[in-house]
Amino acid sequence: MIVSTAAIVLKSIDYQESSKIATILTPDHGKMGVMIRGCRKPKSKFSGLFEAGTVLDIVVYVKQSRTVQNVSEASYRQKNWNLRQDFTKLGMVMATMEMLDQLVHGNESSSDFFIFSERLLDWLNQSQDDVSALFPYIQLRLADLSGIGVNYDTSLSIDHIGDVYFNIEEGLVSAQAGFGLSFKLTTDQYKYLSLALSGKNSSILRNPIVKSELKLLIHHLDVYFKHHIDGLYERRSDAIFDQLL
Repeated sequence: MIVSTAAIVLKSIDYQESSKIATILTPDHGKMGVMIRGCRKPKSKFSGLFEAGTVLDIVVYVKQSRTVQNVSEASYRQKNWNLRQDFTKLGMVMATMEMLDQLVHGNESSSDFFIFSERLLDWLNQSQDDVSALFPYIQLRLADLSGIGVNYDTSLSIDHIGDVYFNIEEGLVSAQAGFGLSFKLTTDQYKYLSLALSGKNSSILRNPIVKSELKLLIHHLDVYFKHHIDGLYERRSDAIFDQLL
């Protein structure tokens, strides 16, 4: 079966002398493993295409008996050159691709994940903003798409004075600690979450949060994911990501 599809490269590894095996995210087939033969040769038509975060249009020969399919054609769907030239953006992309690799499965519709990721990569490529504080927002959106979205007590104002907790069991940001594991939030962490969860996404990057608090907020959200989704592992890209925070 010949499949023509949009695809986002989640990761790739070198294979033999001149090829790569890549994991891609597609709108209708979920994750897919593909072989790109000869792509590491300097004159290959696939040279440089299959790097993490690349958005492509591809043609794949699919056989149900194979776990890795063969790519016959590929071209850029988005030319996101700026992502490779900005260390902060590249770190954001690598961490996001690694999360997607864990959250999306093969042979299932993943159009919501794909649409979000394609728009995110396009926005990151064009943005002139400092995006170093963006990752908790990405985590929140991926939680929504995974069916474990975080909620918040709407009776709390953004300028709430007093204790606020992120209750892991309930997935709720509230003035009261939950029955299970809860993290007490700092004022800036709460403000970040309240802006993101109330849809005021553009305000997130304009409200500074110190790096230590940002890093801890990312940790809280990672714990939330692992509590509600089995089998998640630590991101390898955090070795790079930690240098940004």
